[in-house]
Amino acid sequence: MSNFVGQPQGDDDVAIVKDELMIKDEPVSADEEAAQDEKVDLEEASSHFLIAKEPSISNSNTDASLQSYLSRFTCHLCGYRAGQRCHLREHMLTHSDEKPFACHICEYRAIRSSHLKRHMVAHTGEKPHVCDICGYRTGYPSALKTHLRTHSGEKPHACEVCGYRVARFGDLKAHKRTHTGEKPYSCEFCDYKSGKLSNLKTHTRTHTGEKPYECDICEYSVGHCSALKRHMRKHHGIVSGAALKRLMR
Repeated sequence: MSNFVGQPQGDDDVAIVKDELMIKDEPVSADEEAAQDEKVDLEEASSHFLIAKEPSISNSNTDASLQSYLSRFTCHLCGYRAGQRCHLREHMLTHSDEKPFACHICEYRAIRSSHLKRHMVAHTGEKPHVCDICGYRTGYPSALKTHLRTHSGEKPHACEVCGYRVARFGDLKAHKRTHTGEKPYSCEFCDYKSGKLSNLKTHTRTHTGEKPYECDICEYSVGHCSALKRHMRKHHGIVSGAALKRLMR
């Protein structure tokens, strides 16, 4: 399918689009023809992106279908297409440093109000989204959706290199670095680098001495979750995964 940005450039372009939409040529009046050829109103268009003319109301289904196809709002930087002008304006913020939505508690800023609303959960501690199976609570609906996959076993994200599948998209990104060798996370204390942020956090504790994982039965504490699990099995005889999760919450 041809990619048109803005209005068609001539009769040939219109013919191609009509053919792609399976639209039959029909006689049009002079007024209808002039309306189709009307140029984009650039006075309202931002200089940052290309905007096609919004579809005009027409009694002809043919004209409506054609105008609907051509009336796209297109980003000239990445080719993103939006159905509405406001959506394109919001998209353009991803290419700039502008972040109009600011948190009144910290310095966080966002390009979307929905992002700011999601951020505020970090301050309020609110966790309204609850798992019906195990009682897990979170402040984010997306986190609950990901959590539910631990019960269903669903792994929708697949590596195109080796077929490895995971439940979380972030885990897939980290896995792909095992193929590329990329290690974007660097230790501020030494030369250690890692492809996973969680590995860097665990490593950093070897410098800081932080031991956030504590045994609920004795006073043992450690910097790594897996080390606490080994401790629970070896010293307290707890081998059930469910029991370990309850104790480590």
